[in-house]
Amino acid sequence: MYRLIFLFIISSFASAWAAANAQHEPRKVFDDPSAYSSLTKIVEKVTERDTAGIVGLLHSDFHQTDGAADELAQLLDTIPDGDLNFEMFFAENRVGMGEYAGVPIYFAAYESATENGFVQLNLAVAPENEVCCVGTYMNVIPSDVRPSTYNDLTFVGKGWLHFLVAILAVVVIGLTVFTGIKCAVASDTARKWLWVPFVLIGLWGVTFNWTTGELAPSFMTISDTGFHVSLIQFKLLGVSATTVGAFHPWIVEIGAPVGALIYWLFPGLRKRKEIIPEIESLE
Repeated sequence: MYRLIFLFIISSFASAWAAANAQHEPRKVFDDPSAYSSLTKIVEKVTERDTAGIVGLLHSDFHQTDGAADELAQLLDTIPDGDLNFEMFFAENRVGMGEYAGVPIYFAAYESATENGFVQLNLAVAPENEVCCVGTYMNVIPSDVRPSTYNDLTFVGKGWLHFLVAILAVVVIGLTVFTGIKCAVASDTARKWLWVPFVLIGLWGVTFNWTTGELAPSFMTISDTGFHVSLIQFKLLGVSATTVGAFHPWIVEIGAPVGALIYWLFPGLRKRKEIIPEIESLE
């Protein structure tokens, strides 16, 4: 039975890890397929480092901005030397704001390996005069690592602290689930309705930024905006991993399995009290 419990814990953790790194299919995101062809034309001109060609594919507002062409040329100069072969790794439907409120915007991120590392190309296109589409945004970001994997929840390029945090997460989940099942089936445990949820919840612990490797206590946070304290904090099964998007890091939070530890370290608190019947004396 315990072997099955162990296998269940490992398989659940592996499934969650795989789901966290599920592949994003950027070629199936946009609701207007013509946006992809417009982006492809711009990418081809960027690959050729053709400033004039890119200018011809941009929104009319660009042509009315003084010095915009020079800024575009400077942006292209930041691309590392070598042949480029951009591949899209992220796409997202967005909506314009302000004077362009309600206008659909198609954002895409590309990456390419170069002789001196990698380069990330961010592009956005939008309809002009109800015809899709023209370029509205472009940014180039040189990088030492592959941009599409920078925020992945994997061990590639990670250090010993990442392995330690992963092992601790497995241990906390394993201890929490195992203790919860043991508590539920044990015949000598009193007030199971209270013990089981107490065991399955982790309290304050630590937060770990999987991208930067920053480790911090979850009980208190010190930032430029002030000092924050979390008086109450719960983690189901003691561990959580969250992110807000493809360009944001995974934050792994590990809570202290206080309930599970108390269950094993202080058995007197959970055991049923034996009631010894009184025997009347015959004297």
